[in-house]
Amino acid sequence: MNKKEKELIGAVIGLAKACNVHLKTENTDGIIIKSLASIFLLEENGEELLQRVREEKLAVAPDCATCFAPCGNTDEYNLDELQASGISETVRDLKFQLLNVSHEIASGMVSYTINSTEENISLLYKALCVVSYDVDEERVQTVLKELQRITI
Repeated sequence: MNKKEKELIGAVIGLAKACNVHLKTENTDGIIIKSLASIFLLEENGEELLQRVREEKLAVAPDCATCFAPCGNTDEYNLDELQASGISETVRDLKFQLLNVSHEIASGMVSYTINSTEENISLLYKALCVVSYDVDEERVQTVLKELQRITI
């Protein structure tokens, strides 16, 4: 995964986390889905997608950008933390699987082979958030299994 892909994934995770504590806009789902679907096709539109994700996060959580006591709930996630942190290799691998399955699902939603139901979209948000959380193997596996049911 190159730097641009990591940066976009980190921004998408930040946007998903922002939606845990703030209401999403009518554009949020589409931006997250399109960005996830395009993660590995960033040659030409990577900066544009990254900018759209960041602008959307600002629309979802406008006060967070100027907060005097930032909580971190809307921070972009640094994927390098998965490599550098003290998490187990198993959990790290499961989190990368979450990202890969999320990409597959978003690609399916863009091509209309997977329904963009509220339940499916909520699972995508959940998976993105779990990647950034300090959770155990069982929790990651549970979310991965939920997500994989969408692709069956």
